[in-house]
Amino acid sequence: MKYNIFTGKDEQFYFRFTTDANENVLKSEGYAAAASRNNGIESVKKHSENEANYEKLVNNAGKFTFNVKARNGQVIATSSKSFDTEADRDAAIALLVSQAKDAVEAPE
Repeated sequence: MKYNIFTGKDEQFYFRFTTDANENVLKSEGYAAAASRNNGIESVKKHSENEANYEKLVNNAGKFTFNVKARNGQVIATSSKSFDTEADRDAAIALLVSQAKDAVEAPE
């Protein structure tokens, strides 16, 4: 498990949480500075272990998504994809709960 860090075409700084099979599970917003992006990763690590910090959603197409939120309610990151079933979404959350804290950062 790792946090892929990269700069987008818009010159903003981003991260994605990626499984060992290179499946993207979580994505960040764009940050104006690399240090802010790194703070976002640390915030995910801090808040990911508590399932109360996950906002479980259903989008307009009936697919399941989620957000990771800080204690103040601010969205830190969102699911990288929409899931067909609630169970698949919850499995992605369980993966983050168990492994996001110890994942390393790696350039994409």
